Amino acid sequence: VNQTKGFRVQVPRAGWEVADSDGADLTLRDSQSSATMAVSASCPGEAGPLPSVARHLFFGLRDVKQLRQGSITLDGAAGVDTVVTGRLDGVPVQVRSVVIRRNGCLYDLLFLAPPETFSVQSESFDTFLQGWQFL
Repeated sequence: VNQTKGFRVQVPRAGWEVADSDGADLTLRDSQSSATMAVSASCPGEAGPLPSVARHLFFGLRDVKQLRQGSITLDGAAGVDTVVTGRLDGVPVQVRSVVIRRNGCLYDLLFLAPPETFSVQSESFDTFLQGWQFL
């Protein structure tokens, strides 16, 4: 629960642990793999259309290729859901981001994993999203 930023989530399953991270309000790492989930909220949030705003999450990635982008709704708020591949510090990664604006805040929810384990690990991110609640 983050009362200040107005959200609540649940850790998706055993193996995911809260980790320290600069810049994120919550970071979870899977103890069995290199997968990471993070939530950052900005209040007030960045202005502009969500698909454009979502691009800021991929700064720092090289060789970015967008695989898909579409709409998503979390706890009644509409957002944009994007999946890309790229390289982070020379290492191949696949990233899924969900960007939502609610009550003047911008919420960035991020899932990052090696491309070869992304589909299996992304089930945990789906569970994480299903448990998302605005306060």
